[in-house]
Parts: sequence; C-alpha cells; structure tokens
Amino acid sequence: MNSIFELKNEINVKTSNFVLLDVITMGIYSILYLYKYTSVIERVVKKNVFHSFFIVSIAICYGVDVFCQNLVLIDFWGENHYSDLSIILNFLIFILDRVWAFKIGIALKKYALNNYNLCFSMNKFYIFLFSNYYINYCINDFCKNNVKA
Repeated sequence: MNSIFELKNEINVKTSNFVLLDVITMGIYSILYLYKYTSVIERVVKKNVFHSFFIVSIAICYGVDVFCQNLVLIDFWGENHYSDLSIILNFLIFILDRVWAFKIGIALKKYALNNYNLCFSMNKFYIFLFSNYYINYCINDFCKNNVKA
C-alpha cells in the first residue's frame, strides 16, 4: 500500500506559494500546475480523470484570451468584437477550471476512502470559489489531518 504522504510529496507545493506564483505570473502558473500535477494525481489515485487535451484546451483558451485582450488595447476604430470574445473565453476558462477541481476532488475522496478508509470531506462551495487552490490545500491538509489520526 502506498504511503499517505505520497501525493503531498509528489506535488510538494504550498498553497500560499501557489497563490503568490499565480498572481505574479497572471494565471500562467495555474495552467502549468494543472498540466504538471493532473497526471501525478491520476497516477497516485490510480484513476484516469482527464485526457491531456482537457488541460491543453484550457491553455489554448487562455492564450487566445490574452491575444484578444491585446487586440482590444490596440483597436482604435470603435467597434470591438474582441472584447466580447475575451469575455466568453474568460467564462469558458472559469467553467473548465471548476470542472477540473470538482472531478479531481471526487477522485481524491474515493482515493482516501478506498485506500485509507477515511471519509475525507471537501467543501463544495470552497471548491467552486477557490478551485485548484483549494484542491492543493486539501492535498496538503489531508496529510496533516491523518498524521494526527
């Protein structure tokens, strides 16, 4: 049986550092986190949650969104359809990020229950509000709580 610390040791990202890096890089670190650690989480929980194209599609939406925002800044002629596209892409990124968080949250709950017989509860409101930050916090907190038990 795997150690309860395996997932935390594989990811090894403090939530405060994660938030700080995400703010400094204006969201790019969040996409890199999803790309790098989704496969790690899937390997540890032994469940394939996402195809790799899902994370790539989030990155594509983010890149096109940044491009559209730059076009909005340089468009001097008044009619601006790029801002509408940018709003749609921002909403799509928001939804895809929440889908990732909820699916990974479900996989982590099943992992805790099946491997360690622990009922690991996650607040759905916090998952919706903080998404990948809360998932990272729960991975770190999962290990802390189970050391005491």
